[in-house]
Formats: sequence, structure tokens, C-alpha cells
Amino acid sequence: VDLISSAYKVDAVKVQGGPSWLEVDRFDVIAKAPANTPPETVQAMLQTLLADRFSLKVHMGKKPLPAFVLSLGKGKPKLKPSEGSGSPGCHGQPGDPKPGAIPSIVVSCHDRTAEQLAQELRNMAGGYLTNPVVNQTGLEGSWDFDLKWTPRGALASAGADGISIFDAVDKQLGLKLEPQTVPVD
Repeated sequence: VDLISSAYKVDAVKVQGGPSWLEVDRFDVIAKAPANTPPETVQAMLQTLLADRFSLKVHMGKKPLPAFVLSLGKGKPKLKPSEGSGSPGCHGQPGDPKPGAIPSIVVSCHDRTAEQLAQELRNMAGGYLTNPVVNQTGLEGSWDFDLKWTPRGALASAGADGISIFDAVDKQLGLKLEPQTVPVD
């Protein structure tokens, strides 16, 4: 599954079908690409390798799967248009280091599109987001924003002071993040 995911640039959870051993068995696959081979070419070479060595046949299509949909909330989004300052990407900030403080995850993001935000949210908040995140905001351009939430494991003990990733996206970004079944590649 990991090799298929890499070869076709799809999230591993989107790889459907195949024999029962696909997710369990492990293989050492040895292959060499010439130095300075572009990533797109390496990807095509990996696709060919999987077809040759494993008789892999792929069907691309859409299938209704559980996902988290990122969409516009009520009112105007609270994202700031990117000014191009700071290094692009999302960078973690120190949380509350004081003993007894409610733990939090704080991320500062610069020059991110709504599509990039959707892709990165699952990595940032994996405790909450167990399925892919699909961007349905329709937002264009790049944005700067900060996001702070309570880790899922600490949410119950945080009580009223805790904030889930769902509430954080709503209150801090003005967007909605909700589970749905949607057609995905």
C-alpha cells in the first residue's frame, strides 16, 4: 500500500481493493534510478515496477468514502491574505509549558492555500482526523493564519478550557470541518 500510495500520489486510505496481503505483507524492493532523475519520472518508474514485479493493475475513479469536509462557515473566513512574509508552510509553536497547564497544539501557517490547509490538517490533528480532509471552501489565493487546539487525549481533562480541532477551525478560521461521506479519488 505504501508503494502504491507513493507511485500514484494518493493517500494510503484511498487505495481500495487488492489481495488480502496488500496491507500486511512487507517486501524489500530494490531498484535504482539514474542520478538527477526528476521526481515525476521516478514516480512513473515506480508505477512500471509495480506493474512488472507485482502485476499491479490500477483503476482510477471516484468512490464515496468517509472524509472530513473543509468548507466555508457562516460569515466571512478569518484567514488573512498572505503577505509573503515568513517561511512558507506550517510551523509548530511552543504550547503551554507550565506544569498543570492545559496542553495545546499551536501552529502558525504562512502562504498556504485552502487545498494545502486541507492536506496538512490531517497531519497536524491526526488524533481527531482519521480520514482524508477534502477542501470544499472554494477559496482562492494564499493565506496566513494561526490555529490553536487541545490534543484529543487531553480534551476531556481540559473541560471547558479545551477546544477540539473542529471548534478551533470554526472559531479561529471561520471555516467548518465536519465528517461526511463524499466521492474521493
